[in-house]
Amino acid sequence: MSSSPSTVPRLTRAEIVTHGQGLPPAPRIMAQLSDMLSDVDTDVADIARTLRSDPALTARVIRMSKTIMFGGASNEVIDIEQALARVGFTNVLGLVGAAGITQLAPAPLRLYGVDIDTFQRCSLCHALAAESLARALGEDSQAAYVAALLRGIGIVVLDRAAATLVADTELFVAAPGQTYEDFELQLFGLTNVDATRILMDEWQFPETIVRAVDLHHLKAPEALENRLACIVNVAGEIASAAGHGLPGEEAHWTAAPGKYDVLGMTLDFWNELCEAARLRFAGACDALKAS
Repeated sequence: MSSSPSTVPRLTRAEIVTHGQGLPPAPRIMAQLSDMLSDVDTDVADIARTLRSDPALTARVIRMSKTIMFGGASNEVIDIEQALARVGFTNVLGLVGAAGITQLAPAPLRLYGVDIDTFQRCSLCHALAAESLARALGEDSQAAYVAALLRGIGIVVLDRAAATLVADTELFVAAPGQTYEDFELQLFGLTNVDATRILMDEWQFPETIVRAVDLHHLKAPEALENRLACIVNVAGEIASAAGHGLPGEEAHWTAAPGKYDVLGMTLDFWNELCEAARLRFAGACDALKAS
């Protein structure tokens, strides 16, 4: 990163929202689904109607529902209602998130020097680890999955904002102790977490998810009081240990060791979760290839 002061204009909330509107629809659809799935009156037809607003995502959801990971048989031809009924309401967000993962970063992230595959694998592994951890602890596994999967939206948006503003001399360069947060504050006056929170507020994600994403680096004094934020943080560490982290985030996963006491985690439990996340991630990758 250049040591000279940035000449990039500070980004406003309105500009973040505008850049967010240019993203593919999958994250906004997941916001709608998060709300719908908390309503006992929601049925399969309601969810199918929402998904059909993105034909490409719908087609991939159908294809992925046929894979072994989601209990399907590849030789069956089904529609979106059948796909949703097969996986069940508790797995809808997982299916849609996995199907929509390719939409999260449709192009390399030039500002951060991160390629598409690395970002997508990081997001998916993080989400699966968070879901597994939350389920094991009796917490909301769907909220954990969504928070971990979409927490990186701010990275994508800041990269889009930088496309015509940031010179090659100001791109992120990984170095010991260097974080995306420090880099972004110098460049834009806000962080990718700030950008994600702005977009999640705009798209009306549940407050529990927004708050967990906002606190998941565990730097705020009240962060350890938020169990979902702790789960997302530990899941980031699990993903990183599996080789699917991002270079500017490593420092966040080793901070706040008190998170293990908050969640009641032992070393054996940690090792079990790492193995579970590895297996689920491998299955998800196979499902993506098959779809």
